[in-house]
Amino acid sequence: MEITGWITLAAVIVALGLGLSSLIQTHKLQKRERKERLLNEIIEWAADVIKCRFEDKSKSMLSSKNISETLSSFWRYITDIQDNLKIQHAKGFYISKISPIFGQHINESVDSLIKVISDFIDLFDKPKTDMEDILTEQIKLSEEEIERMNNYIEKIDNIRKLLDKSANKVIEEAVKIKTRDIG
Repeated sequence: MEITGWITLAAVIVALGLGLSSLIQTHKLQKRERKERLLNEIIEWAADVIKCRFEDKSKSMLSSKNISETLSSFWRYITDIQDNLKIQHAKGFYISKISPIFGQHINESVDSLIKVISDFIDLFDKPKTDMEDILTEQIKLSEEEIERMNNYIEKIDNIRKLLDKSANKVIEEAVKIKTRDIG
């Protein structure tokens, strides 16, 4: 083989090496971007769960003179929250399928948040039925019933705090992974 043949062969080998190196780098970059995209989906989901929160405006509402109108408004309010939580609960099943990729801590945090969402949804069911009965029958609430509803609102507020804590834990775990693994 002549010297130009050897030079050409060397150039081809170098080009193949550079091409292979570029291909490997591209594959690593795509894998990293995919992980980052999935982590962003987890963070976005947890943030959306926090947006479904219950804000306690109801204690002042329950002392209102037009209790029927107040309960009707409150019932619509908790129905909207419950509907939004059901959407996030369904999305949580998708998130629970991708979270094991990132390890046990985030997977446990996601599973815990899904459980809290489920508990929150369940907590809304019974009083909604009670309120529907009150609204359709136009019953005047006694002081004891108003107190019971206030206690219910406290239960909702407690589980809301747990919901916020669980969602923030998911976000915290995802951010740890982003800074540690993807950085």
